[in-house]
Amino acid sequence: MLVDILGIETGPLGVQAAAVGGSVGVKAVFDSPNYAWGQRVWLTVELDIPEGLHVYGEPIPEGYYPLSVEVEPIERVEVGPARLPTTTPFRVQGLDESFEVFTGRTRVRVPVTFMLVDGGTLDIAVKVSFQACSATECMMPQSLRFVLPMAEEALVERPTPRA
Repeated sequence: MLVDILGIETGPLGVQAAAVGGSVGVKAVFDSPNYAWGQRVWLTVELDIPEGLHVYGEPIPEGYYPLSVEVEPIERVEVGPARLPTTTPFRVQGLDESFEVFTGRTRVRVPVTFMLVDGGTLDIAVKVSFQACSATECMMPQSLRFVLPMAEEALVERPTPRA
């Protein structure tokens, strides 16, 4: 299931949006409200995983869905690999499979570098996918899509053209 998130605001850290996927709270925030040519900003995706639940990491057996954070491509916007925290080993009694999981508050950071001039405001689309489970039950996989507007800030003040 893919859910579009429309509640966008600019907070003290920058542009951010929040949603709930199943029982897991998800927030996406840039560390700056704007960008300039050559600037690297950090996207932080934070999951609030309730006690008793976990979200799968990698490696993962076939048929399960790991946490992933993807930034949809935009020309001249470079996206680095997502930096995920360390997982915890987890076993389900009665299964031969072993899992790597995230629990509690989990933060993923993604570097985004803007290599364009006169780009104006860009809508940066971020897709967060995961599957939350307890020790006895798995929920349906979730995909949340955040669209975060990033405004361009000129490196230098440009003169106003004369009429």
